[in-house]
Amino acid sequence: MKDILRIASRLTLCATLILGASCDKITSTAEKILNERETATSRRTLEKGTPGPIEHIDTAERIEAAKLITTEDPANHEIRIFTAEIRGAFDEGKFDQLEKIAAELRNSRALFPNGSWKSKVFYDALDNRFNQGEDFWLTDFKTYEAWEKAFPNSLTRRIGLINMLTEYAWHARGNGYASDVTRENHRLFQERLAMAAEIFGETRNHPDKDACCQLAAMTVALGQGWPKKDFQTLTKEALAIDPTFWHIYPSHCYAMLPRWYGEEGEWEKIALEAANAPGGLGDEVYARIVINLSSYYGNIFRESRALWPRTRDGLAILSKKYPTSLEFPSQTARLATMGNDRALAKASFDQIGEKYLESVWKKPERLVHFRTWAETGKW
Repeated sequence: MKDILRIASRLTLCATLILGASCDKITSTAEKILNERETATSRRTLEKGTPGPIEHIDTAERIEAAKLITTEDPANHEIRIFTAEIRGAFDEGKFDQLEKIAAELRNSRALFPNGSWKSKVFYDALDNRFNQGEDFWLTDFKTYEAWEKAFPNSLTRRIGLINMLTEYAWHARGNGYASDVTRENHRLFQERLAMAAEIFGETRNHPDKDACCQLAAMTVALGQGWPKKDFQTLTKEALAIDPTFWHIYPSHCYAMLPRWYGEEGEWEKIALEAANAPGGLGDEVYARIVINLSSYYGNIFRESRALWPRTRDGLAILSKKYPTSLEFPSQTARLATMGNDRALAKASFDQIGEKYLESVWKKPERLVHFRTWAETGKW
């Protein structure tokens, strides 16, 4: 990785040239795929009275929504504190502390009360910078340079840097359509991804193993348009490290949506294989995949081949396994509604009462509308 951080630092200065540039637009094959990243999936018309993507919120439901109590999942509270601690140690250059924590998490496979891997959140925390301005990115690069001097063979540092370079690449590109990306921004996007890919290559023979490394590489692979078989190899490598590292599956299945590598029904097949895999998490992982991919559909059970019975069983496992988490009763209420399971939906709404989790419902009116269907059968 000779001089890669210094090169990366110089590349950030090129961003100032963008202000006066009037470059041609980029329309490469990979960029055309990226166009669909923020595009909503098609939404079909559903039978009257059945749960679907169109929600007609009436006045009474708006009033009920206003009465809900916005609540935070206890797990998210713990995650926020942990994130502040890790990012604080990074900002203060406490690399020995970061190395020790990362090693402990790799060995313990510790989880938060919602089942999220602490090692995954650790790397998210490293990338949780206060500001997205260029000066803050340059400061982070200097911190990683200091980390490299202190721990030149660190796998932890490399994974953090892969994530940072990937985020920095998207920072240059933006989330708009390919036709709106200038040639200079596209160049920065590709150069930063190339550096992330180079660092990932350095980890392949590292004596330490961490499935978060393959997870980080997945975003690089999508941005660079790796061959499908190479992307699939990342999942195999992560599961070889630990077959219970469930975070890899939602990312894999996302990439197997038709907008990316997959064909119709492909991600659903992978979800079933994940649930049936020896040594894995069974239907728990199936439910997690559906939870993560449901935002790409109006009603995932009508618009894909996702199976409500397997999702239902997985949600039951999650609720029992992580009883203090408020997320899973809410997800059960939401997905049971989509799965046309009124009995379970009503029981779940009775359980959550007036507690509203924005991370699950996005809008309080949606919770009330779904609850109305569970109680009356009217959509």
